[in-house]
Amino acid sequence: MEPLIRVENLKVAFPGKEAVRGVSFELYAGELLALVGESGSGKSVLCRALLDLPPKTASIEFDSLNRPAPGEMSLVMQDAMTALDPAMPVGKQVAEANRQKTSVRDFCPRLLSPAELLASVGIDNAELRVRQYPSEFSGGMRQRAAVAVALAMRPKVIFADEPTTSLDAAIRMKIMELLNSVRGDGTAVLFVTHDLSLVRDFADRVLIMKDGQIIEQGATAEIFKNPREEYTRELIRYAALYDPSNHTHGKVHYHEASIHGHEHAGPHSHDHSENSNSDILDTIVQLNGISKSYPITPYRRNYVFENVDFSVYHGEIAGLCGPSGVGKSTLARCIAGLEKPSSGTRTVRDGINIQMIFQDSSSAFNPRMTVEQLIAEPIYLRNGKRPAIETVLGLMREAELEPELISRRPRELSGGQRQRVAIARAIATRPDLIIADEPMSSLDVTTCSKIIHLLKRLKDDHNLTMLLISHDLHLLAHISDRIVSM
Repeated sequence: MEPLIRVENLKVAFPGKEAVRGVSFELYAGELLALVGESGSGKSVLCRALLDLPPKTASIEFDSLNRPAPGEMSLVMQDAMTALDPAMPVGKQVAEANRQKTSVRDFCPRLLSPAELLASVGIDNAELRVRQYPSEFSGGMRQRAAVAVALAMRPKVIFADEPTTSLDAAIRMKIMELLNSVRGDGTAVLFVTHDLSLVRDFADRVLIMKDGQIIEQGATAEIFKNPREEYTRELIRYAALYDPSNHTHGKVHYHEASIHGHEHAGPHSHDHSENSNSDILDTIVQLNGISKSYPITPYRRNYVFENVDFSVYHGEIAGLCGPSGVGKSTLARCIAGLEKPSSGTRTVRDGINIQMIFQDSSSAFNPRMTVEQLIAEPIYLRNGKRPAIETVLGLMREAELEPELISRRPRELSGGQRQRVAIARAIATRPDLIIADEPMSSLDVTTCSKIIHLLKRLKDDHNLTMLLISHDLHLLAHISDRIVSM
């Protein structure tokens, strides 16, 4: 069988750095090929080179490269906020992808409408959502919309670059089942991911990438059973490192196969609800009966959440868990004061300094600013004085960032490096409370484990309070003192 993509000795270089070094592989029709590697290994650069979408500063060399025409390939980007046009309704973007496809290769007898495509990727009220803008979607909903846009093109090859990172388990499986289903028409999927459980369940073959090279490849079952390279074995070990059945850092843990907490250890929860002894705890933020809604039409409002009571206690790591689209990020913005509740009251103890780590660090940063400027900005806005470079370098060391990154811009950083910049920026003004909104959702298992331990160390070193938001209950149980579900 002739492969849809065959590449031999592909190299992608930037000034002063070779990002992809001598990569060779094949991708066949109907195959789901997983590309696995830690942040910064060159996975996204490889995909963009194959799509003929390399950065302007990149130079590309190869011995041979056979692939479909650009119009027969589509990309699901890792950062949906930057992939979608913020000035265009989501439904119009899906319809535009349909119109731009000249040679129709339908997966079904008729062309799906934008609303049907949005519904197929798990977006509720799709008939109304088609008129909304990306800013009105949650992070998980934006990611699903990006998948719908890619499917609307009816491609021969889908490059899925971390398409499930911001999704809860149920929607993650639905997206994977959807990507799996299009293979029946001969569509191939190059699936870039750090989620080894999805690789094990869905991939036919696996490519392991490290430092710009494919160091190991083979059938999925064989890779997991008998990995040849130590790096591959390390990735598999890291995947289980923050499993709370192995060890935990917070007061929540696994006990008799269920999430459990100890009453003597302070704030905790057995049923993921508020502690009954909250009146004796040191409360720094209190929400009483708050609701948040947005208008969908002049006559209809969408309630993100209603009548929520929520407290944050001094010195704890509180985990906030719930499926994609349930309102976790909106609640976090209400706690931080970035959103005003539609009803209810928010009470914050006097003098509390709250900082946020946002889910999409690439869209949260000014792309023109350097790492030095990004980290220094909160100090300047708070004190009116620019900090000395030694102060910035000290914050970089705390966030475990190499000093040579100080002059780089966000696009020149890996996902893990950007997240560390976000952490350094958050601790720059020595806050009392850090709200971390899905800070590990786009990171590989190795980097995720390191970021978890970094947050725990910073919490202990600076006596911080943290609200950690995630749809990953295992991750929350690994580090949290208390878990609340939405």
